[in-house]
Amino acid sequence: MKRSTDEIRYFILNLLNEKGRMSIEKVRQKINTGLQTILNNAKDLETFGFIKIKEINRGKRKYRELEIKEEGRKFLKKLEKKFKNSD
Repeated sequence: MKRSTDEIRYFILNLLNEKGRMSIEKVRQKINTGLQTILNNAKDLETFGFIKIKEINRGKRKYRELEIKEEGRKFLKKLEKKFKNSD
């Protein structure tokens, strides 16, 4: 099932709002989509000021955590109106 960018972003914001800070891998598993899709959308959401991405280098790997900001919570409320009405 192909999901729109808005849906993916809604799922990311909703998940972070419910669970708080999460690793990008946990977010990927919960939303059940590819890592690159999550990374691209998370970077966009960070650019918009809705989430914060924290990167930690562990050897050759990067560990990333996502956390929702207050602006993200406000935007989530607007997105909820769109997705709740479309059901």
